[in-house]
Amino acid sequence: MSIKSLTKVALPLVFAASALSSASVFANVKSSSQTQNLIASAPQRQLIATVRSQGEPQRGQKSRSSGNFSTDNMPQGYSSLCWQVSETSAVNPSQIKFNVMEDLRVLKDKTIFKNVQASEKSAVKKARNLYIANPSGAYDKFGNTVGFAVNIYACN
Repeated sequence: MSIKSLTKVALPLVFAASALSSASVFANVKSSSQTQNLIASAPQRQLIATVRSQGEPQRGQKSRSSGNFSTDNMPQGYSSLCWQVSETSAVNPSQIKFNVMEDLRVLKDKTIFKNVQASEKSAVKKARNLYIANPSGAYDKFGNTVGFAVNIYACN
């Protein structure tokens, strides 16, 4: 099989792999004289949710500082959740910590992760009604609390 014909088969496979949720795609490309294996890897991480949070609990709330978000769409092939803080005017965004809680509607909400920090990994928890709670460290240079966004990625 020539390089040109191999490229016609391999390039669509590589581009298709980036859209798939599995960790890798494997294909056998057979030519008349040999079998050639092609492996295309999926991205190291895939964004599954973004949520805006206040730097303190919302008015009238004990701990909730964001709306709900979902990790129910966690793709297969990933073993962790990665948390990234962005879109903030905080002096030191890497110092922002928060809890992740599950909104149970009728029952008392449950803490799923405690003291999550920017660029941290956690176990996978698939749920539809998660929210950011009890944030700390989200302060501007004047000591005022500031909001921030949290990007949640499927990662390994």
